[in-house]
Amino acid sequence: MYPRLQLSSLLLAIICLTKASAHPSITLTIAVGNVTEAPQVPVNCTAALWEADAAIDEILVMINDYTMAFSSPHDFDVNYCQKFPSRIAIARRYKECLAPFPKEVYSLILSKAREAFTSTCGTEDARFESYDHLRCLTHETKPHLTKLEDGMIAMLDHVTGFDNLERAVGGFCCGTKRMYEVAEQTFENTCTPVIGHPGTGPWVSRMVRKVMGDAVDMMCANYQTLQVCQEKVPDILHVIQQQLDGDKQYNHSVVIPLIRLVKRLDAQINIPDPVTPAN
Repeated sequence: MYPRLQLSSLLLAIICLTKASAHPSITLTIAVGNVTEAPQVPVNCTAALWEADAAIDEILVMINDYTMAFSSPHDFDVNYCQKFPSRIAIARRYKECLAPFPKEVYSLILSKAREAFTSTCGTEDARFESYDHLRCLTHETKPHLTKLEDGMIAMLDHVTGFDNLERAVGGFCCGTKRMYEVAEQTFENTCTPVIGHPGTGPWVSRMVRKVMGDAVDMMCANYQTLQVCQEKVPDILHVIQQQLDGDKQYNHSVVIPLIRLVKRLDAQINIPDPVTPAN
């Protein structure tokens, strides 16, 4: 048997309140550690998840494995900025397949992605700055940066699959914080010689944090810094680094493991259907 889960009380409260808002006429019953079996996911929702994952991967232009440098700010505007609304619309379809708490987390990510879009595409100056940093995506640098994305996905896939849910949450939270650091360092070291000035690392870090940050903060009240991670789960930090340094390739983005973990968390709060008293 695994030890009783010690999930953040804030996180549990958020899950409970989200569920309660969807079922206002029933009483909450918290059953931490007693996982209820999830309903069967219809085939169309499985397809919608993979379509959403691909759309968000395209939005995360700096770390996907196929986007190369744009030829000009105009090219960036036409082939990235103007395509963003259709990509976010595809990603939004998957919301209807989610229960209230996973939907809340996923909606937050989509909302922050729209904010990131404004900061990269909203003005002519923003588009020029984005184009300038994305000049780093050359045939020489792309394999190195693609390996970074694969390492991130490998790490999140691995830690969110831990049987012990508290360790899975810790692995996700600590892994994400380490991922921010590695991404900033890798892009700064790789891109500065290519574009001729520093700043790409912090720019990428701001983008990724803007999209993921609020959802991560919601789930990670018990793991706010890497120092806390080192104190609480030093063995997981070692596993995280092993996965980040690996060579396995993936055909999905960070969205798939995130959704998997949020669904597992949601399953920890058991709200029974209302029962009509017998006459």
